[in-house]
Amino acid sequence: MLGDCADLRVFLQKWRSGDSGNVGSKIKPRSFRPNYIVPRLYLGAIKDVQDIPLLNGRLVPEKLLLMVSTCEPTNEPRLEFRHVLPATVKGEVAEACKMKVSSRVRRLAVCAWEELEACLNRLSREGPSLMEGMARWLKLFFQSATKSMAGTGTGGADLGRSQIPKESNEGVLYMKLCLPWKDEPTFAVRQYFPLAVSLMQCTMDELQGAVVCYCAAGKSRSATLVCAFLLHYYCKECAAGNKSCSATSAVSTVLEFVREARLCVGPNEGFVQQLREYANDLFATPP
Repeated sequence: MLGDCADLRVFLQKWRSGDSGNVGSKIKPRSFRPNYIVPRLYLGAIKDVQDIPLLNGRLVPEKLLLMVSTCEPTNEPRLEFRHVLPATVKGEVAEACKMKVSSRVRRLAVCAWEELEACLNRLSREGPSLMEGMARWLKLFFQSATKSMAGTGTGGADLGRSQIPKESNEGVLYMKLCLPWKDEPTFAVRQYFPLAVSLMQCTMDELQGAVVCYCAAGKSRSATLVCAFLLHYYCKECAAGNKSCSATSAVSTVLEFVREARLCVGPNEGFVQQLREYANDLFATPP
């Protein structure tokens, strides 16, 4: 019957528990912040991500590799390659807590949204291995960016599956996707979905890194992107062209699934409608 999303619910629950074939760490407790959604994917508020080295350490055995901020104050979406400076002397960790977070962050490189879109379009035309191509591109970009890190010993850092940047004597290397979304029903978020979810999927599947999505409260903007990603991944894995689940029911099912992990989740109605439109497009795509 149209509207029944039993397959989607089963898929999501298996994914969260680690039974879907996606290898990841064991489920984090609900009290863990940011909230665990599925292996390598977390959702939280801006207060949950203030201390990057601490967050990276708490995610072990997963490794933080992509932060997605949907509450950026500027109007330019972009991907930043970042290095969080380490505490170099005894007692500096405590002192660093008093510092503004930005004073410990170095932006190694910035990739404009238009460049990211051009890369995605080019890789899509080249063949079916979109994620592999995107992973190679990200590795090369990151390696080029880290060569500018004089004296840190991390030049040319390898983003291979077994050597994802992590907290060490050199600090933490990671990417930050900056999305200047406004939490308003009329704000167009759907246009960002294809590229954002592709970057998230590439980070999780190809680079084997953890993705943390956040906004001011972790309730509307970042939750919307997480829902879009879950819908995308479900259709990619097993449901392209499947008409047994309506777009409205699919979005309701995904929202309910995310709320099981983070009770406060509640995207505004405009965002929910855009999720329905996105789901409808996904279900209409041929296998």
